[in-house]
Amino acid sequence: MPPAVPTLPIVARAAARERLGIAPGAVRVACVARLVPIKRVDRFVAAIRRLPGVGGDVSGDGPLRARLQAAAAGADVRFLGAIPDAGRWLAAYDAVALSGRREGLPLVAVEAARAGVAVAGCDVPGVADAVAAVSGELAPEVDGAAGLAAAIRRGLSRTPTPDAAAAFAPAQAAQTLFGLYAAARRRKAMHAADRPLSDTADA
Repeated sequence: MPPAVPTLPIVARAAARERLGIAPGAVRVACVARLVPIKRVDRFVAAIRRLPGVGGDVSGDGPLRARLQAAAAGADVRFLGAIPDAGRWLAAYDAVALSGRREGLPLVAVEAARAGVAVAGCDVPGVADAVAAVSGELAPEVDGAAGLAAAIRRGLSRTPTPDAAAAFAPAQAAQTLFGLYAAARRRKAMHAADRPLSDTADA
């Protein structure tokens, strides 16, 4: 069952774009990640290079920042540094991309879906489950940056699924868990009722 993910208040698209310096008509994709090797932000940068007319914003910081900024020279990619509660601002974007090699549960996928933003990611452990759960677009791992670019393009071309992240709402998750416990109690009671008396009697 999907875990409960606390709900952050989402800043409206126009206000979020103004706060982040994004022009009203610009098409931009966010990557929210620590700048460390496992997050493969270089793959995100390479994917943005393959998408004419699309820009990228990297929200996060880490030891690879200088190297990644140098690698992104000439690309329409901004490095915004770490933004507190970055999920609140995701409505500013047209898509969110997850380029990492693996994840636990990438909360940014859920936060993006709540903001009504398309989600694209690589078909790797953790990411695949989260992206599929919010009806996002998956890129075959073997396709590298080209595959991620294609997944982002598909996400940009369609309307995100309404309530894609509903299953992660704390109330919904609690209701699902309660239902599972109730079903387990019913099965246990039925099993006890079906047992022969000889199984329950002590000599």
